Amino acid sequence: MSDQQNRDERAPPPQDERRPTTIEDEPRSMSPTIGEPISEGSLAVSLARAEVDQQIMTAHAFPRSIRAAVDAMASMATLNPDIAEECIYSLPRGGKQIRGPSIRFAEIVANSWGNCRDAARVTFVDRIERYVEAEGIFHDLQTNRATTSRVKRIIEMKRKTKAIDNDMIQLAGAAAMSIARRNAILGGVPKPVWGQALEEVEGVIRGDIKTLGERRDKALEWFTKTGIPAEKVLKALATPSIDDVTLDDLVTMGGWRTALKQGDATIEDLFPEDKPPAERKTLDQKLDALAGTPNAGETPSSPEQGEGGGVTSNAPPPEPDGAPEGRTPETGAPLSTPLPEPKPDPKSARRLALAAEGDGIAAKGAKALKDWLDDLDGDDSALVTVSMTKRWSQAAMAKP
Repeated sequence: MSDQQNRDERAPPPQDERRPTTIEDEPRSMSPTIGEPISEGSLAVSLARAEVDQQIMTAHAFPRSIRAAVDAMASMATLNPDIAEECIYSLPRGGKQIRGPSIRFAEIVANSWGNCRDAARVTFVDRIERYVEAEGIFHDLQTNRATTSRVKRIIEMKRKTKAIDNDMIQLAGAAAMSIARRNAILGGVPKPVWGQALEEVEGVIRGDIKTLGERRDKALEWFTKTGIPAEKVLKALATPSIDDVTLDDLVTMGGWRTALKQGDATIEDLFPEDKPPAERKTLDQKLDALAGTPNAGETPSSPEQGEGGGVTSNAPPPEPDGAPEGRTPETGAPLSTPLPEPKPDPKSARRLALAAEGDGIAAKGAKALKDWLDDLDGDDSALVTVSMTKRWSQAAMAKP
């Protein structure tokens, strides 16, 4: 057999042009793992991984200069007083003013540092407990170090409706993402790198003593236009007058403005309303309120027990002098019908009798008192009050 015949036998049979092609005839795209087709999920993961790998390779090919990054941070943050002021926030915490770098300063830090990635997203919304949780991430591509920050933010309710709507949730989510992103960036970039820039920012906000008066009046004017009186601002600064505002107070006031603009705080947080001190009751008053008894100095409400443990009757108060019988005590005018005579209370009379009899028995000793109390029937025992038994017990114990 010739070589031409052998080649013809090894060649595949010709495809029938009249038969339509099917899916099985089409070539299949394969993933990096041989034998498995590419799915949409694995394709997205592969593209994201390739993107990060390319960024890391670029960061290693063009490493950053720390000195150039520090100079860029200070130069950008102190470009003018307005930008410097937005780089600082100030909030009252525990009776003190807490100052720190804002999200605007963190953005300047990340941009100057270079070779890094940062992002933030809302991870959870709780309408019952009224808070939003956000997550911020920072990835240093050159050192391959990642930082994550989680922040919770309270969802404020509308003042009129006292309800939560989508607008309030979006505001809380935006504030939470800004704080989480700021914390992630400043936690990923070493503080010695951006600490010098922050000090220069505070120096620009302070200014010098020559421009203190002008900048102080300008700052107070901004709060007044916002609806915050100068008296509240001075009280929050613990400063008696405008002339006592210092350069450091200007930094605090600038931090307040930044916190209000960026949504990190509200006017109520920075300048809370003065509430009257709550009346504090003594222990005796609290016990009296729980027991339902009157306070000291008040007339006992019970008609059976008077001051000092004595027993009183249910008789009405005596008629004042000058009011004749059958006339009203206030005007002396004649009554249409005479007042009814008070009816004697048999229980009060019996209680008075028991009180006198118990006093005599208690004088004989504790054993005699115990035997007498045991012999009382149910009706008489129900008429004995706590003050009576206390008085009898004290008398019986004093008897030798």
